[in-house]
Formats: sequence, C-alpha cells, structure tokens
Amino acid sequence: LPYSGEIIGAVVKALDLDHGTLKGRTARRLFAGKPVSEHSRAELFAALGKTTVKLGFVSEPTALEQYDLPIPMHHIVGKAFAETAKRWDALLALMQSHSAPIQDHSIAVHGFLRLVIIDLALRLFAFVRLANLDPPDAITPAWTEDNSQRKLLRTLAKDAGLTREELADRLKTSDTSVDNWLDGKVRPTRKNVATLAEVLTQDSPNPNAHRIEGDIQRHFALAHLADLIVPVIGRKRVKELGTALYRFVRLITENVEGMQRPPIEENPTAKVAALVCGTAHPSTIPLLEDLASDESDPAWEKYIMAATVSWDVAFQRIAIEAGSPGMAAGLAQDFSDVLPTDSNRPEDAQRSDPSEEIRERMMQGSSLDDITHMIHGGTCAMARIWQDNLKLRYTLIRDFPTSSEAHFNLGSFLGMVGKHMRSRDLIDEGTNECKIAALLLHRQSKQESYSRISKHTKRHFRNSTGRNRYCQRRLLTSNTASVTR
Repeated sequence: LPYSGEIIGAVVKALDLDHGTLKGRTARRLFAGKPVSEHSRAELFAALGKTTVKLGFVSEPTALEQYDLPIPMHHIVGKAFAETAKRWDALLALMQSHSAPIQDHSIAVHGFLRLVIIDLALRLFAFVRLANLDPPDAITPAWTEDNSQRKLLRTLAKDAGLTREELADRLKTSDTSVDNWLDGKVRPTRKNVATLAEVLTQDSPNPNAHRIEGDIQRHFALAHLADLIVPVIGRKRVKELGTALYRFVRLITENVEGMQRPPIEENPTAKVAALVCGTAHPSTIPLLEDLASDESDPAWEKYIMAATVSWDVAFQRIAIEAGSPGMAAGLAQDFSDVLPTDSNRPEDAQRSDPSEEIRERMMQGSSLDDITHMIHGGTCAMARIWQDNLKLRYTLIRDFPTSSEAHFNLGSFLGMVGKHMRSRDLIDEGTNECKIAALLLHRQSKQESYSRISKHTKRHFRNSTGRNRYCQRRLLTSNTASVTR
C-alpha cells in the first residue's frame, strides 16, 4: 500500500488544484512518498484545506455560524487530512514490521478500502448534519461507472439542447477539443470547466453555473480516483464501495434521527470531531454499532464492527487473510495460569443469551444507570449486537494470539458488559484477558530492550576493533620510521 503522501498527491491531482504551495518542491517530494519535515507537512495540509474550501469543493456549513464555533472550515479540512495521514502511516509501518507477505493484493486492498469507506461515511454524515443537507440516495454513484466523465458531459450537453458544433462555437474553441472532452479522451482544464458551466446554463430558466461547475469538478475528481483503483480490485468492487458509501451515510442519518437522544446530534463539537477523526473518535462507536445492526451483508457487518476497535488489529487481519495460509503466529509460551481451565477458549463456554437478560432487566424495572444508557442508545445497541461484537473480538485473538491490544480490547469489552449486567464471571474473564495483554507487553518490552543492548554491544565491538586496528597501524608506522633512522 502507498503511504499517505502518495494518496494525497493522487487526490490533489484528481482535484486539479493549482495552489502555489501544493505545486512546490516540498509538495512534490511528499506526493512522491518521500519524507518531509513536520512543519512542511502541516503547511501543506493547511494549504490543502484552504484550497478545497476556496474552490468550492467543500462548503462552509451553516452550523459553524449558528453555534458560534470559532473553527473555520478550511482548518477542519486540513486537520482531517493531517489526522488521517498520521493514522494511515502509523498503521502501514506497523504492518510492515509484523504482517506476513501478501499473496492476493486485490483481496488486501479491497479489505483496506472497506475500512476507509466506513470512515468516510462517518465523516460525510457529520458534514451533512453540520451543513443541514439531505443525505445522498442509496444508489450506485455515477462516478463509479466506466467512462463516467464522457457520459456526464454528453448528458449535460443533451439536456442543454446543444450539439458538438454549437458547443464549440459558444465556447469559442476548436471542434477537436470539444470532441476530445465529449469522448473522454482529454479532461478540460478548470478554466474550461467554468466556461462550460456558463454555456450549459445560458438558456436555462434558473441558471446556476457555479453549482454545475462544482458538480462537474467533483465528478471528474471522484471518477479519476475510482479509475486508479479499478486495475487493482476491478470495476465491480469499485461500484460496491461507492454504493456502500452512499448507503451508509443515509443509514447513519436515519438511525440518528430515530434515536430518542442522539449521542452526537445535540453537540456540534462532537460533529466536528467526527468530521476530523472519523472512526477514531469515541463518540462514533454507538453510530457504528447501530449501523452494524441494520446491515444485512455479513461481510460489511464484520468490517463495521472491526472499525469500532483499533485499526491496527483489523489491518493485520486483512493482511493475514490475503497472505499464505497458516501464517499467523502462535503463542510462544503457555498462559495457563491466567486462562480458564474449564474450556479450551472462553468462546466455547455455554452462557445464556445476554441480550435476553438485558431486555428482561429493562422490562422489569430500570435503575437510573439503565435509563441513562437506554436514552443514549448504548444499551439498546449492545442488546442487539452483543454476541457479534464478542465473537469478533474472539476471532481477532484467534488470528492474532500474540497481539496484546487484541487481548486488551476483549478484556475491556467484557469488563464493560459485565459492569452493566452486574456479572462477576464476565468481569473475571475480562481481567484474565487483560493479564494476558500485560504478559505479552512485558515480553515485548524485554525483547526490545535486549535488541537495543545487542545493537549497542555490536556497535561498541565495532568501534573497539577499529581503534585496535588504527593503533596497530600507527605502531607499525612508528617502528618502521625508527628502523629507517
């Protein structure tokens, strides 16, 4: 997978941005995947945010003025790029140091992009709510289709009642240029798109050239990015990802509107945080849990729940699925002192359905804590997908038995559920998983310490050997000079 600089470079090219900072030498270095200073990265992200807002790719949401939030939209967009890039690069570095070789790159990239789509859906939902817009229809986006740029321009020219010759005459350009645009051979420049939008709306009763220009530019950019992915995963999967993006934004919006007290709706700051951080922000977990409960596709449901935990575990799992069979490492030592002795794994234990217990508790009479959790939607979501959430965490431990974070995620989840259900068994089980995580972390820190000591010893030996050889050469030279004299 490419690092974030290469991905951002592809986005800048797709958007056809001509900002000075984004065309400089430092920007070209970052977009080529080479390292730049943190100060330069921050400047480039800030310039990217200002340019996208200035050119109308991202509008200023009305809620920022309504709630008197002292955060300009271009700062939010730049921060979103910076946070996502930092998170992506950290995950790739972790994968390169721990994961097995990937055999099927199409499976791997498709899995990674599913997580990205879920993250983008949360960000788009937050933007839709901030800007008071309607969510997109749950359809296959036109920009995922083959030759979509050509189809868009031909449709707009047809709706305006203009032939190729008439369009060229009004644009005051050659017939060849118009033919290349309408045949999808050449993409018109930003200046040509602005002129084209004015010509297409010239005879319209309600002309809105600025909106048409923005629609064309956004369509061109998204189609360009989709075409970059098609050679890797195929057109069919690109359509699936685009359709899922629109569908998820609509589902999340409908779920929030149906809640008694949406956890993010009444807090504009939380919306901004969701727009900047996506799935990395804690306030989005109830939204993801509700989305998973409404999702009928088991594969997408699995990825939605995986997005609620740390992405590094999900990334490594995708790498394992796309790699050679049997590449996952096993535990290097026995943890029998902390694992339950009555079963091979906790998933084999027979328990009553926890969701039924929660429902009975809610029907019999709720405490103040129960009512609070019900209002916030947390208990309702837990009652629907508790088993799936737990099964996912057990699966991650099975695939990554040496991952301390996987064991900690399971332990903390069991502790949370045990606290709400007042189940001592679940709390003890969660404690055992946290003990395993602690042992794994302890072993890892010892290995890292030993590695540092070994490197220091080798360096010291190297330096000592070099000094000894230098002294021997000096002594030999001195003795030779004495004999000569």
